[in-house]
Amino acid sequence: NYGTELYDYEYHVFINYSFGGHEYNNVEIGIYDSSMKVNDKVIIYVNPDNGEDFMPEQNGSFVFLIISGVFATIGIAGTVIYIKKYKESKKGV
Repeated sequence: NYGTELYDYEYHVFINYSFGGHEYNNVEIGIYDSSMKVNDKVIIYVNPDNGEDFMPEQNGSFVFLIISGVFATIGIAGTVIYIKKYKESKKGV
């Protein structure tokens, strides 16, 4: 059955970076994108209090996460307010 094999690949991406006068080498970044190539540059956000603590930028996913969180909070708050007002209106009946 030629061509029916399924392959499951796992990729580990490592980076080198410097921050606060320290060099960090061969640090696993924890993400992979099929467009990544050897020696590509990636953007990371480093904790200023701990240079070993960083978060990679994930093609706008971080911004999307924040915006989604804001809208989810608004939606939940709106639902809670609606339920409270609905219950209050039923008490007066």
